[in-house]
Amino acid sequence: RLPGQDAYNSPFTRDQDRIAGMFRFLLIGFAIWLVWRLLRSVHIQVGPVAPPRPPSSPDHYEPMARCARCGTHLPASALSKSGLCGRCNE
Repeated sequence: RLPGQDAYNSPFTRDQDRIAGMFRFLLIGFAIWLVWRLLRSVHIQVGPVAPPRPPSSPDHYEPMARCARCGTHLPASALSKSGLCGRCNE
């Protein structure tokens, strides 16, 4: 050591403080980048999910058909193979 210098005024401690500060800055920057990349990859994998449309939405119509015996209009899927409604099919 030079005369008149103590451990707090040493030029080496100032350089070490600068290096430590730069290292902290880079470490924080890397941590922010890493969190951003993780959040971005999770968002890309999951993606925005559209809610399912309810069956009563205007885009979901069922073809209607008439019962062969009583003439009641029903969804075609509700008629039996012979074209009868549930009541007439009994």
